[in-house]
Amino acid sequence: MTDQSESIGSYSLRSGLTIFPAQDAAFERVLNDLVQKVPARFALLTDTSGLLIGFKGERNKMDLVALGSLVASDLAASQAVADITGEHADYQLALRQGQSHNLLLVGAGRQLVLLVQAPTDVPVGWSRMLVLEAARQLQTILAMPPQPEEPLTLAPDSTENDLAETGLTDLFSQALDSMWSD
Repeated sequence: MTDQSESIGSYSLRSGLTIFPAQDAAFERVLNDLVQKVPARFALLTDTSGLLIGFKGERNKMDLVALGSLVASDLAASQAVADITGEHADYQLALRQGQSHNLLLVGAGRQLVLLVQAPTDVPVGWSRMLVLEAARQLQTILAMPPQPEEPLTLAPDSTENDLAETGLTDLFSQALDSMWSD
């Protein structure tokens, strides 16, 4: 399998979520473990608006932006059907059986959506159990309080280091003094 994920610093999503570096790394670990344990062709994580948060596995020529949007819409429709029929539950899973692969789609809490593609020779019960556990882990990670980020280490000869040592107030005062003394 080819790994097609990227690790990004903290970022805010259209849905209002902010993903911090520690959460991003934890999401990546969960997706990686899931792809290996199922074994799955891929695992895709989006927010409920369809924005891509993470991806592990074989990408080939898939349009991840379009897939993320469709996955979020599919989950919203499945949840609406469940609500109307009185069958809504947390971590609801939708299964799409194919000839060579099954798609497992689950809401990971109220803000995340997980899609996993597993070969049909992997028992559906096994895939289902692992996907639901991963969804619970993803929700727990999202609920984690933000971890303080490591301070950046600057090179000793950089001007940013001079700013830190001198202080912004001193530099501002020096700039005003030089402006009036000319």
